[in-house]
Amino acid sequence: MNSLDPILDCIYIIDDDYASTFYHKLLIKKGDYANVVMSFSSVETAIDHFFRRGEDYIHPDLILLDLNMPALGGWDFLEAIQNNKSIFSPLPSIIIVSASVNLEDRIRADESDLVFDYLSKPISNDALVKIIKKHLVKTRVN
Repeated sequence: MNSLDPILDCIYIIDDDYASTFYHKLLIKKGDYANVVMSFSSVETAIDHFFRRGEDYIHPDLILLDLNMPALGGWDFLEAIQNNKSIFSPLPSIIIVSASVNLEDRIRADESDLVFDYLSKPISNDALVKIIKKHLVKTRVN
């Protein structure tokens, strides 16, 4: 899927685990899948970034979202988006990336109209390519 130019403008990673974030950033950069990869170690900083819209703001095409984090978690982030959809417009494709084996999390993700997909950590390059292709099909349809 590699081309001369990055495929997406921006991907956000919202995850408190440094090793996962580092690995996923490396995967995205190595594949040249996005011009910009921004990471947030907490839901609070990610939400603040969306609401603040400072000079460094770039609207994401994709968000890789961990569920289990201290204080606010991935479900809290999704709730913030649900309650403020106009601020997050156009809605990015949100991919839950979790080490959770909780079946309830998967069911809840499947039932959410905000969740684009659910992947287990760590994401493989093949899984990332499939998600990007799926996202590109979605954006062409919309």
